[in-house]
Amino acid sequence: MSLIPRSVARKLGLEGVGEISVITGKGKSTLKLYRTTIGFHSKEFEVMVAGQDLPKQSPIRTLLGRDIIDRFKVCFDGKRKELEFTE
Repeated sequence: MSLIPRSVARKLGLEGVGEISVITGKGKSTLKLYRTTIGFHSKEFEVMVAGQDLPKQSPIRTLLGRDIIDRFKVCFDGKRKELEFTE
């Protein structure tokens, strides 16, 4: 599941549509769910995203989940630090 910061969900005016319980390295958490459209790789996807603020020390703010990634063939090239997405 893709993840966006709760503050971004509020700024975008996304309406909560439920909650989900997840287990993370910090234990069990309950995340608010939002329905939204994500644009990725010249396509738009209607998906549910979880709202969760990542730690301020984190170099990333959002996570692209398997809900989007599984729609593509993904090639990880670790040596070149590249990702290739194809249909």
